Amino acid sequence: MKIHRINSTVVACAAIFTVSEAEAVVVAEYSVTGGFLASSDSDAGSTDSDVSIPGSPTILITSSELLSIRASSSVGINSRDDAVTNNISFSLTVTPGAQPLDFTSFGGDVGKNGSTSTRGWRLVSSLTGATVLAENTNIAQAVTAFSTTSGSTDLSGVTALQGVTTPVTFTFYANTGSGTGNNGRSVDFDNLVFNANVPESGSAAVGMISLIALLRRKRA
Repeated sequence: MKIHRINSTVVACAAIFTVSEAEAVVVAEYSVTGGFLASSDSDAGSTDSDVSIPGSPTILITSSELLSIRASSSVGINSRDDAVTNNISFSLTVTPGAQPLDFTSFGGDVGKNGSTSTRGWRLVSSLTGATVLAENTNIAQAVTAFSTTSGSTDLSGVTALQGVTTPVTFTFYANTGSGTGNNGRSVDFDNLVFNANVPESGSAAVGMISLIALLRRKRA
């Protein structure tokens, strides 16, 4: 019986080839300036839509350098469930490029305007359906960094948001706490950002080049 010795050089090269490095990137970034609602993200690995709203009864106001969401006086909004039922929301869509996206987190600032009534927000996505990714039931008056009362700003444990190769739409619902009229009450957002890990496209090619070079050296 012949025993074939495995060439250690080949093993080493194969290991190099299979290593896949990931790069942490900002895949969507929205800073509201003068009503400009397009993403300022420059990452070439994905494309992002402008912020969009569903129309009435959602009212979008950007004159204060914030993305302010209000409800029209035709509906009463007193909870996040009311916001979902009446679609008081805004959305943005991230489309992966050649490499899949592993979403890791989101962030931004949020506050309320118009009175001290209880207000909050909820985040869902097209890939996770009605599942609540994160929400806050009672946000502060001042516009400050996101905090959550359930869910998390960490998206790395959401299976459906790992290895994403198709467009994904994120929707924020806003409980404007406006009762039977909008009363000038809003939920104000700014500096929205979504982060992801993207495989480095050159890692596999580098591994193959290393494999070929070492095999040639061994034969020589």
